Amino acid sequence: KTTEPSGLAMREARGTNRRDIDPGKKVDKEGQKIAYYHANMMPPPDQPEPMVVDRKAALAARDVLETPAEAQARVARGGPMPDHYAPTPAVGGDRIENRTANPFEDR
Repeated sequence: KTTEPSGLAMREARGTNRRDIDPGKKVDKEGQKIAYYHANMMPPPDQPEPMVVDRKAALAARDVLETPAEAQARVARGGPMPDHYAPTPAVGGDRIENRTANPFEDR
């Protein structure tokens, strides 16, 4: 307990910023189930409703990842951009346009 000059008593919060991180812990990289959501798996940028994601497809997306070295080699040889790098296109439509209109602009 410490006393501040104003006369207020404060109690130190113990363990507030404590983390249970163990840098020495061995991680089984092959056993990790990391889902990769590529740009073509993202919801359209103007979609107002939530979108259901396909976790199984995102887990399988691991198979098409390229390393930075592979990407550099692809670019150097003039290879095309993989399809999964292309973002999902916008849906479009008046309803979305009206919903996102700036109310402070003169019409």
